[in-house]
Amino acid sequence: MPTKAELEAELAALKAELADRDDAAPEDADGVDVFAALKAGDLEALGNELAAEIEDSLTHKPLLTAAALLLLGYAVGRAR
Repeated sequence: MPTKAELEAELAALKAELADRDDAAPEDADGVDVFAALKAGDLEALGNELAAEIEDSLTHKPLLTAAALLLLGYAVGRAR
């Protein structure tokens, strides 16, 4: 079993490693809202792509679709 001093030394090393990793983070990750940058045409294109993928899964993967609907129904039922 490790001693308190060993655990504190490991904790200090992990904190230093975490601080170094935070300093190396990309500069563009400054909390910019990704959804605010989308345009109306982009949202429409994404919606159309999602609808096409759902339609494709209905015809080509019916068991997967049924399982997904079952899980969705269960989640909605448990949320009530």
